Amino acid sequence: MSRRTLQYSFEQGFGISPIQYIRDCRLNEIRRILLNHENDIAIADLSLDFGFFHLATFNAHYKHLFGETPTQTQKRAGKYQHPTMSNPK
Repeated sequence: MSRRTLQYSFEQGFGISPIQYIRDCRLNEIRRILLNHENDIAIADLSLDFGFFHLATFNAHYKHLFGETPTQTQKRAGKYQHPTMSNPK
């Protein structure tokens, strides 16, 4: 099977290109890490670790997939992990 045939078959079956699928998998893993409040890794370092060499492009892909920026995800994760408890009167 040729490379192009494989690509067309993949796109027909999944509705996205193989490159987009791989990128989305990497972005999902980054999101899982960002939602884990115990990780104190910089977003720029995390994006580089996963092969995104241009931060603006990484942010654009991330926002397109998840509807929020990586920074917003990281801030939201801290709120969910540390809920404030109110004292009953």
